[in-house]
Amino acid sequence: MIKFFRKIRQKLLVENRFSKYLLYALGEIVLVVIGILIALQINNRNEVKKVRATEMVYLKNIKSDLQLTIAEIDKFIELRNTLIQSAKRTLVYFEGKPISDPEAFNKDIVDIYTWERFYQVNNTFQELTSSGNLSLIKDEKIKNGLLNIESLYKKIPLPWISCVSNMTWKRRPKLLKIAHYQMPMQPL
Repeated sequence: MIKFFRKIRQKLLVENRFSKYLLYALGEIVLVVIGILIALQINNRNEVKKVRATEMVYLKNIKSDLQLTIAEIDKFIELRNTLIQSAKRTLVYFEGKPISDPEAFNKDIVDIYTWERFYQVNNTFQELTSSGNLSLIKDEKIKNGLLNIESLYKKIPLPWISCVSNMTWKRRPKLLKIAHYQMPMQPL
Protein backbone atom coordinates (compact mmCIF):
# COMPACT_ATOMS: atom_id res chain seq x y z
CA MET A 1 0.00 0.00 0.00
CA ILE A 2 2.84 2.37 0.88
CA LYS A 3 4.62 1.57 -2.41
CA PHE A 4 1.43 2.41 -4.29
CA PHE A 5 1.16 5.86 -2.70
CA ARG A 6 4.90 6.45 -3.18
CA LYS A 7 4.62 5.73 -6.92
CA ILE A 8 1.69 8.12 -7.29
CA ARG A 9 3.60 10.84 -5.44
CA GLN A 10 6.73 10.40 -7.55
CA LYS A 11 4.70 10.36 -10.78
CA LEU A 12 2.93 13.61 -9.84
CA LEU A 13 6.22 15.32 -8.93
CA VAL A 14 7.94 14.14 -12.14
CA GLU A 15 5.10 15.44 -14.31
CA ASN A 16 5.24 18.82 -12.53
CA ARG A 17 1.64 18.68 -11.43
CA PHE A 18 2.04 20.49 -8.14
CA SER A 19 -1.66 21.25 -7.67
CA LYS A 20 -2.57 17.59 -8.09
CA TYR A 21 0.28 16.62 -5.76
CA LEU A 22 -1.02 19.07 -3.18
CA LEU A 23 -4.50 17.63 -3.52
CA TYR A 24 -3.08 14.13 -3.20
CA ALA A 25 -1.08 15.11 -0.07
CA LEU A 26 -4.18 16.68 1.45
CA GLY A 27 -6.15 13.51 0.74
CA GLU A 28 -3.43 11.40 2.35
CA ILE A 29 -3.49 13.62 5.47
CA VAL A 30 -7.28 13.30 5.67
CA LEU A 31 -6.98 9.50 5.40
CA VAL A 32 -4.41 9.43 8.22
CA VAL A 33 -6.60 11.65 10.42
CA ILE A 34 -9.64 9.45 9.73
CA GLY A 35 -7.55 6.37 10.62
CA ILE A 36 -6.43 7.97 13.87
CA LEU A 37 -10.00 8.97 14.75
CA ILE A 38 -11.23 5.42 14.07
CA ALA A 39 -8.44 4.01 16.26
CA LEU A 40 -9.34 6.45 19.05
CA GLN A 41 -13.02 5.50 18.76
CA ILE A 42 -12.16 1.80 19.04
CA ASN A 43 -9.86 2.49 21.99
CA ASN A 44 -12.53 4.55 23.76
CA ARG A 45 -15.08 1.81 23.20
CA ASN A 46 -12.69 -0.77 24.66
CA GLU A 47 -12.05 1.45 27.70
CA VAL A 48 -15.79 1.89 28.26
CA LYS A 49 -16.22 -1.90 28.06
CA LYS A 50 -13.42 -2.42 30.60
CA VAL A 51 -14.92 0.15 33.00
CA ARG A 52 -18.38 -1.40 32.59
CA ALA A 53 -16.96 -4.88 33.24
CA THR A 54 -15.24 -3.59 36.40
CA GLU A 55 -18.49 -1.93 37.50
CA MET A 56 -20.38 -5.19 36.99
CA VAL A 57 -17.80 -7.09 39.08
CA TYR A 58 -18.19 -4.53 41.87
CA LEU A 59 -21.98 -4.71 41.67
CA LYS A 60 -21.93 -8.53 41.85
CA ASN A 61 -19.60 -8.36 44.85
CA ILE A 62 -21.82 -5.77 46.54
CA LYS A 63 -24.81 -8.06 46.00
CA SER A 64 -22.86 -10.93 47.54
CA ASP A 65 -21.84 -8.74 50.51
CA LEU A 66 -25.46 -7.69 51.05
CA GLN A 67 -26.64 -11.32 50.96
CA LEU A 68 -23.98 -12.24 53.53
CA THR A 69 -25.00 -9.26 55.67
CA ILE A 70 -28.64 -10.35 55.54
CA ALA A 71 -27.60 -13.84 56.66
CA GLU A 72 -25.60 -12.26 59.51
CA ILE A 73 -28.56 -10.12 60.49
CA ASP A 74 -30.80 -13.21 60.56
CA LYS A 75 -28.30 -15.03 62.80
CA PHE A 76 -28.01 -11.93 65.00
CA ILE A 77 -31.79 -11.66 65.36
CA GLU A 78 -32.06 -15.36 66.15
CA LEU A 79 -29.35 -15.01 68.82
CA ARG A 80 -31.08 -11.95 70.28
CA ASN A 81 -34.41 -13.79 70.42
CA THR A 82 -32.70 -16.63 72.27
CA LEU A 83 -31.22 -14.13 74.72
CA ILE A 84 -34.61 -12.52 75.23
CA GLN A 85 -36.15 -15.89 76.05
CA SER A 86 -33.31 -16.62 78.49
CA ALA A 87 -33.82 -13.24 80.14
CA LYS A 88 -37.57 -13.84 80.45
CA ARG A 89 -36.98 -17.24 82.06
CA THR A 90 -34.45 -15.70 84.45
CA LEU A 91 -36.76 -12.83 85.43
CA VAL A 92 -39.27 -15.37 86.70
CA TYR A 93 -36.75 -16.33 89.39
CA PHE A 94 -36.53 -12.69 90.51
CA GLU A 95 -40.22 -12.83 91.23
CA GLY A 96 -39.64 -15.61 93.73
CA LYS A 97 -40.08 -18.79 91.73
CA PRO A 98 -37.72 -21.48 93.08
CA ILE A 99 -35.05 -22.89 90.77
CA SER A 100 -36.14 -26.33 89.70
CA ASP A 101 -33.41 -27.00 87.10
CA PRO A 102 -30.03 -25.46 88.07
CA GLU A 103 -28.42 -26.44 84.75
CA ALA A 104 -31.11 -24.65 82.74
CA PHE A 105 -30.80 -21.66 85.07
CA ASN A 106 -27.01 -21.62 84.57
CA LYS A 107 -27.43 -21.80 80.81
CA ASP A 108 -29.89 -18.90 80.88
CA ILE A 109 -27.52 -16.81 83.00
CA VAL A 110 -24.62 -17.54 80.64
CA ASP A 111 -26.85 -16.66 77.69
CA ILE A 112 -27.74 -13.35 79.32
CA TYR A 113 -24.05 -12.51 79.70
CA THR A 114 -23.36 -13.46 76.08
CA TRP A 115 -23.39 -10.31 74.00
CA GLU A 116 -22.13 -10.34 70.48
CA ARG A 117 -21.83 -7.34 68.26
CA PHE A 118 -23.24 -7.34 64.75
CA TYR A 119 -20.62 -6.90 62.04
CA GLN A 120 -21.70 -6.04 58.56
CA VAL A 121 -20.02 -7.53 55.51
CA ASN A 122 -18.94 -4.51 53.49
CA ASN A 123 -15.61 -5.49 51.99
CA THR A 124 -16.55 -4.35 48.49
CA PHE A 125 -17.84 -0.98 49.70
CA GLN A 126 -14.65 -0.43 51.70
CA GLU A 127 -12.59 -1.31 48.62
CA LEU A 128 -14.65 1.08 46.47
CA THR A 129 -14.23 3.98 48.88
CA SER A 130 -10.58 3.41 49.74
CA SER A 131 -9.53 2.99 46.10
CA GLY A 132 -11.64 5.89 44.88
CA ASN A 133 -13.52 3.61 42.52
CA LEU A 134 -16.96 4.53 43.86
CA SER A 135 -17.28 6.77 40.81
CA LEU A 136 -17.23 3.63 38.62
CA ILE A 137 -20.79 2.92 39.72
CA LYS A 138 -22.88 4.97 37.33
CA ASP A 139 -26.32 4.41 38.86
CA GLU A 140 -26.81 7.21 41.40
CA LYS A 141 -29.56 5.27 43.22
CA ILE A 142 -27.18 2.38 43.91
CA LYS A 143 -24.39 4.72 44.95
CA ASN A 144 -26.65 6.70 47.30
CA GLY A 145 -28.16 3.48 48.66
CA LEU A 146 -24.69 2.18 49.54
CA LEU A 147 -23.77 5.43 51.24
CA ASN A 148 -27.08 5.43 53.17
CA ILE A 149 -26.58 1.83 54.32
CA GLU A 150 -23.07 2.66 55.47
CA SER A 151 -24.29 5.66 57.46
CA LEU A 152 -27.07 3.55 59.02
CA TYR A 153 -24.53 0.96 60.16
CA LYS A 154 -22.44 3.72 61.72
CA LYS A 155 -25.51 4.87 63.68
CA ILE A 156 -25.84 1.51 65.47
CA PRO A 157 -24.91 2.44 69.02
CA LEU A 158 -22.17 0.52 70.74
CA PRO A 159 -22.67 1.81 74.30
CA TRP A 160 -25.75 -0.40 74.74
CA ILE A 161 -23.42 -3.36 75.23
CA SER A 162 -21.79 -1.90 78.32
CA CYS A 163 -25.13 -0.49 79.49
CA VAL A 164 -26.76 -3.93 79.42
CA SER A 165 -23.71 -5.50 81.01
CA ASN A 166 -23.80 -2.90 83.79
CA MET A 167 -27.52 -3.45 84.37
CA THR A 168 -26.98 -7.19 84.57
CA TRP A 169 -23.93 -6.72 86.77
CA LYS A 170 -25.96 -4.63 89.23
CA ARG A 171 -28.46 -7.47 89.53
CA ARG A 172 -25.75 -10.08 89.91
CA PRO A 173 -25.90 -10.21 93.73
CA LYS A 174 -29.58 -11.07 93.55
CA LEU A 175 -28.86 -13.68 90.87
CA LEU A 176 -26.17 -15.17 93.08
CA LYS A 177 -28.50 -15.20 96.05
CA ILE A 178 -31.18 -16.95 94.02
CA ALA A 179 -28.79 -19.54 92.64
CA HIS A 180 -26.91 -20.04 95.93
CA TYR A 181 -23.53 -19.65 94.26
CA GLN A 182 -20.37 -18.11 95.62
CA MET A 183 -18.96 -16.09 92.71
CA PRO A 184 -16.65 -13.06 92.81
CA MET A 185 -18.51 -9.79 92.90
CA GLN A 186 -16.17 -7.87 90.59
CA PRO A 187 -15.91 -8.08 86.81
CA LEU A 188 -12.86 -9.80 85.40
